[in-house]
Amino acid sequence: MSSGRTAYASLGCTNRTGLDRFNTAASVDIDGLPIRLGASETHIATNGLPNGAETVATNTVARVEVGATALDELTITGLRSEARASSQNGDYDAQTEFTFVSATLLVAGVPVPISEAQLRNGVVIPGVAEIELLRGIERSGVAAARADLTAIKITVFADPDPAVVKVGRVYAQINAANPIGLYAGSASVIKATGLGAGVRSGPLAYQPLPCRGTNGNWIHNDIVQAGLPGVVRGYVLSASVRGAPAADSIAANTVGKVAKATLLGGRLVVRNLVVRANVRKFDDGTFVKSTDGTTLGGIFLDGERLNAPEPGETLTITGLARITYLTVDRDRNGLEVFGMRIELLGTGVVVQLARASAYIR
Repeated sequence: MSSGRTAYASLGCTNRTGLDRFNTAASVDIDGLPIRLGASETHIATNGLPNGAETVATNTVARVEVGATALDELTITGLRSEARASSQNGDYDAQTEFTFVSATLLVAGVPVPISEAQLRNGVVIPGVAEIELLRGIERSGVAAARADLTAIKITVFADPDPAVVKVGRVYAQINAANPIGLYAGSASVIKATGLGAGVRSGPLAYQPLPCRGTNGNWIHNDIVQAGLPGVVRGYVLSASVRGAPAADSIAANTVGKVAKATLLGGRLVVRNLVVRANVRKFDDGTFVKSTDGTTLGGIFLDGERLNAPEPGETLTITGLARITYLTVDRDRNGLEVFGMRIELLGTGVVVQLARASAYIR
């Protein structure tokens, strides 16, 4: 069993200061576990410093109660965890901090104060759980700093496997600014709209490009077979992204691939569609953008090869489908490439095969 984040807040990759995000959650009882959490709040911000900047993440929890009965439980109040990563005058620093107001263990109804040192070593409620205060991770170097802290780890003794709950997670990271820009973009393979009542599906095999790039390595999201029953079926699908630095530039490349797609109950087949978006930004601010590497194996109807439309043009199969091949949207920072748009006539359904976008901002 796993559970999502509570009072989750985040900032994406940015070079802006003055950003501020927060999220709150009311008190929470974790179903099936002897854990109760009070109101919590997460706050994350970027701040300007003299000759530098910092990012700070904080989490507060009013109280944590662990115990199967009111006579034997541990209560921690006023939890606050913080992660801070900064750069000032070219020096990088990472710091983590955790504080709490009080910790009390009830043993047969008798309160026993618990110290921070005891929490560091782990406090056990026999037959129920172990509560442990964790140490933060602080890493800094010549061009980056990272601070990561999970304040409390609660291990509930359960069969067949223990359940683990983590409280007060905060994370902050700062990197040297890339003088050329940040990466953006993604690749995907199949998306369908007009499925009734405004329903849409996909994109399938979606793969985003991390804003810091991939150091020249390709990241793939591959699917052997996927689709929508009665609409489209895809075989050997792949979405791939790469962000690569060079001496005088950085490059973003994204690729969406469909080895085979079938529509209209198998009558319409698209083979070996590869869509690629490429953008390179040089240190003088100039861009080079292309769709080089984009290819199409063929379009077939009832086993017969059709004359594929030219890029940006449309092929109409009377009464069945309208197929538009390779449309490109460009802007100052990059481009988005759509491999094939197939409108199934008389149904309102539109299927998009293979998409790739790449930007440097």
